[in-house]
Amino acid sequence: MGNFQVVYQKYLMLVLILQLLLITACSIHQNDDLEPIAVEPLAPVVQNTASISNSFPISFTSQSFVNRALCLVDTSQIGSILLSTEIDDVVSYVIITPIEFTDEFPEGYTYTCILINGSYFLLSKSLGIPSYDLNRILFSVNNSIYMTNEIRGANYIATIFVEIREEIPYIIAEIDGLAEVYDIDDNGTIEIISTIGTLSRCSVYFIDFSNELVNWVNLNDLMDAPFVGFNNISRAFEVGFEPNQSLVEYTYYNGSMQKLIKNEWS
Repeated sequence: MGNFQVVYQKYLMLVLILQLLLITACSIHQNDDLEPIAVEPLAPVVQNTASISNSFPISFTSQSFVNRALCLVDTSQIGSILLSTEIDDVVSYVIITPIEFTDEFPEGYTYTCILINGSYFLLSKSLGIPSYDLNRILFSVNNSIYMTNEIRGANYIATIFVEIREEIPYIIAEIDGLAEVYDIDDNGTIEIISTIGTLSRCSVYFIDFSNELVNWVNLNDLMDAPFVGFNNISRAFEVGFEPNQSLVEYTYYNGSMQKLIKNEWS
């Protein structure tokens, strides 16, 4: 009886082994009939900048000077002077807090003034200590203005331009963004470059003093580009026409935006 069980167990093992061999052979045969699938490599992304215009002629929009005189501050309302900086022989830049808070001087703000011969003129207000100075910009031999910035809300900065006439300061222009001044085309005329926003919007301004006009153009709209930035080292404008595309460099020259190609005029 014991020998029979041993023989029967060996028989079952042999049957199982044969079945496994048959299954493996069928599987290999089926795989031989399958055709290999051709996998095409991904084509590299080519940035086509050849179709981008080499030149964008500029047509400026003009707006008149604001010509708003700054309000004179009653010195009896000044509580303390936090900072006083002499800008030139005529103008000083002063940061003050009022002796008491009123409708004119709301609580929580510090105030900047232009000081001329003992008279304080209210320039701007800021939450906390203002982090921007007042700078004198010489546009020509006969024309100089003063420039400062004011924080007017979350991520909202304005640049203010002031001209002094007979010891009275007048705001002549207020523009959105943080502005810088350069003679970017080396023609003797000072241009104002303003950028604003995370996805940068950039505008160019120049001041026509004889006609009391501020002339400006928004480069994003001009070039139909979602991103335009200004490189203040190379003085080139960096333009993004499409997402994930390399920036294209342009320069402001002879009344138009000119694409730079290997540092040569295009």
